[in-house]
Amino acid sequence: MLLYTFIIVSMIVYEKAFRLRTIMKMMGLKMQFYWVVNYLFYYVQYWCMVGILWGFASTPAISMQTFVGHDQGIIFLFFFFWGHSLIAYSFLLTVFFNNTKTSTAVCLLQLVIIVECGRNMMQQLAFNPYTPEESYTFWMCIPPIPMIRGMYWLGLAGLTRTRIDFENWGEFADGVIPRCIVWMACEWFVCMVLQWYLEQVMVVGDGVRKHPLFCLKKRYWLEVLGKQVAPEKLAANDAEIERAWDVQQEHERLVAATEGKGKMPMIATVDMKKVYKAQGSAAPKFAVKGVSLGINESECLGLLGHNGAGKTTFINMLSGLFGPTSGKGYVCPYEGVKWDLEHDLAKVHQIMGVCPQHDVLWGALSGRRHIMFYGRLKGLTGSALEKATQAVLFAVNLGEANVAYRRAGRYSGGMKRRLSVACAIIGSPKIVYLDEPSTGLDPASKHQLWDVISKAKKDKSIILTTHSMEEADVLCDRLAIMSEGQVQCIGVSASLKQRFGVGYTLQITTSDRSAAAADKVKEYVTKTMKSARLLQVPLGGISQFEVMREDVVLSQTFTQLTEAKPLLGVTDWAITETTLEEVFLKLTEIEHMELPTGPNGIKRTLSWTARHTAQGKLAE
Repeated sequence: MLLYTFIIVSMIVYEKAFRLRTIMKMMGLKMQFYWVVNYLFYYVQYWCMVGILWGFASTPAISMQTFVGHDQGIIFLFFFFWGHSLIAYSFLLTVFFNNTKTSTAVCLLQLVIIVECGRNMMQQLAFNPYTPEESYTFWMCIPPIPMIRGMYWLGLAGLTRTRIDFENWGEFADGVIPRCIVWMACEWFVCMVLQWYLEQVMVVGDGVRKHPLFCLKKRYWLEVLGKQVAPEKLAANDAEIERAWDVQQEHERLVAATEGKGKMPMIATVDMKKVYKAQGSAAPKFAVKGVSLGINESECLGLLGHNGAGKTTFINMLSGLFGPTSGKGYVCPYEGVKWDLEHDLAKVHQIMGVCPQHDVLWGALSGRRHIMFYGRLKGLTGSALEKATQAVLFAVNLGEANVAYRRAGRYSGGMKRRLSVACAIIGSPKIVYLDEPSTGLDPASKHQLWDVISKAKKDKSIILTTHSMEEADVLCDRLAIMSEGQVQCIGVSASLKQRFGVGYTLQITTSDRSAAAADKVKEYVTKTMKSARLLQVPLGGISQFEVMREDVVLSQTFTQLTEAKPLLGVTDWAITETTLEEVFLKLTEIEHMELPTGPNGIKRTLSWTARHTAQGKLAE
């Protein structure tokens, strides 16, 4: 029976280590239901094992006196309380682990130690008739020891053919059996309380840690009683962060909204930071640095940035994977309702869908089972659940029977990605976080997924991170570009292109691939367009130039290049507006540059610096 502790701990820590419990929580599963279901599941399993053992030991061929030689009510009470104590003790152990290998090793080791200690304790104390009960107190505080002590005396009484019933169990061995049952009942209560408390304040792995005295605060008890609690006021920022003008405008808009001076967006973060503590001689790491962003209803905000820019960390804080170091986050699902992410995260999870950066799926469950499970968490039942499941599976191209009923562990990487998106949007959540949803998809599946997201955002607020500039252009109503944990700029795609793009890219292809022909093209273009700058060394007869918007009149440019075709040997030419990818590369190029100062002593803006920067240096 003690080995059952190892099984319970391993199974629960597995779900914890692979973030299955976290994703269920983010999708709306209340943790009290999670623990109740697990408790009932393991308790029923426990009684199945006890029933098999009891029935086998009671057969005429075996007739084990430990089971058949005593009052059956006493045996039932003993195993009844030991089952509760065993599961509560196992639940308490899960708090301290976030790795299945570590939990397995530690549980097996502690079982060996406890059994050995229990055996030695019995040998030294039980056979001494003058041993006072106080000598057992320390050992009895260890949950398995009361069971070991009780089974020892039940077995010893059975061996000597001494029947224990309700009339003599208070006298037999100075009442050791009822005393062990009381100890198990008390330890069940203590372990359950400790497990509940430590789950809140000592987060091992993912989760938001609460204050050690959270249960003594008035706010906690008001929430328990179901009363509406106003979010805490935003604390003043000690160290003001230097922001670009558009980012500062967004920050001021959200600060005013949180103070009741404007309309709150569906999702709002104000000066949110995440700092990782220094390791050794390294300095503390600012993963997210003073991010203030607001996402309106039915809007898709795209987060762009290089690897390590802070996009995933920001989404993880919003979804509750871990808490911010400072700053505030709010969700306003209805008019006049404002939920604080620090205190009302459980409510937010009820209306939230998440597609994490790395797929979190059960390998043994089919794609259809995944969708139905998360659909039930969102409140769908019966025919509504069936219709929604079918619609979502076909939307992400997983609806065919040979695919929908296949185990997710046998899916390809792209199929798992599509299933993760389907799990996020089932049940029409009001807010959805999509962290690089199209990673690993083929072009056809990617465009199909874009259609799904475009339709879904009509009644949702979506935050989407991506490295695909085309995806951001197609799906996002607004874009925010992050670097080094800070938002560098925010706005609609066309506005960012106009602000940070120089203007146009001119590409000319000639039949002559020689350097002389390339020089001739360069001379003509720079003479015709004064601001033209060669982007790279001509290769294969192709020359690319960056031209400022002020130097281009499209009608004149078409005429000039058409007339120059015979002169330069031009076979093809094209002129395009600055792409979003070029804007992103430009911002990456200048992110570490100090903004220059203008003639009046005022620092230039980020957009001015981007337009006047060439090869990482300010253009002359």
